[in-house]
Amino acid sequence: MKKSLTGLTALFAALILAGCGNQTQATVSQSQVTDAITAKNYGKAEGLNAAILLDKKNNKTAKATDKQLKAMIDAEDDIRNHDFDKAKTKLNDLIDTKNGSSKLVKLAKSRLKTVNTYIKTTTTYNHLLDDAKKAYSQKDYKTANSALKTLLAESNINEAAYQPIYTAALELQASVATAQGAAASSTASAESSSVATESSSSSSQSSSSSDSSNPAANSPENKPVTGSTDITDADLANARKDITDLGENPAYWSPNDLKRAILNARSENRTHITMDDLK
Repeated sequence: MKKSLTGLTALFAALILAGCGNQTQATVSQSQVTDAITAKNYGKAEGLNAAILLDKKNNKTAKATDKQLKAMIDAEDDIRNHDFDKAKTKLNDLIDTKNGSSKLVKLAKSRLKTVNTYIKTTTTYNHLLDDAKKAYSQKDYKTANSALKTLLAESNINEAAYQPIYTAALELQASVATAQGAAASSTASAESSSVATESSSSSSQSSSSSDSSNPAANSPENKPVTGSTDITDADLANARKDITDLGENPAYWSPNDLKRAILNARSENRTHITMDDLK
């Protein structure tokens, strides 16, 4: 685009000279350049100014104006590409150029105000986006949503100049919503598990309380007999037979009674119990 414009400028200047012969200075004046600048037709202005320079290479005003016009054209390209920092640099260079077009300086200052507004707004929007990103990384979804809501509520956020920020904000908003859903599901699952655990614990405590309040649960007959772990059902059956052989009814003695009797008999190396063992 810039090379094409430069070529057209040179061609335009050559055509002016060819049509004017030796009357260039009278035909092309600085006021014509100024008129083109006022109309913001910077390409035409550059061509007219180039025609002046072709006739008088050392024209101080034309040389300075040429530098200014190139800076203005470049700055406008940067603005169209939303590269505002570059545009700001070129506009400042234009304004600082001495002996050039005062009209261009005035237009550049006006354009610079617009560029500075874009830069300031971009900085503000990026701060909001950064705040939302930080809150999201810390799983502070409420704060992230608040920052995104403020950002997306801006009336000009969907303008082309802020498109990257706008797109990033929408993508982050979707990520926050997904993370919130997952967190809510996890919380619900944890609460359900906690309720189940508390219910089980309550049931266990209730059972324990019931046992401790039941005298039978703590009676000797319900407590294990020390040393009886190797006594089998067959040993108990033999003990009941011994009691029957002794003329007694084995139903009067509990399993723990029989185990203690068996242990007493074993302590004396006997395989059959006696009534004394049952005492």
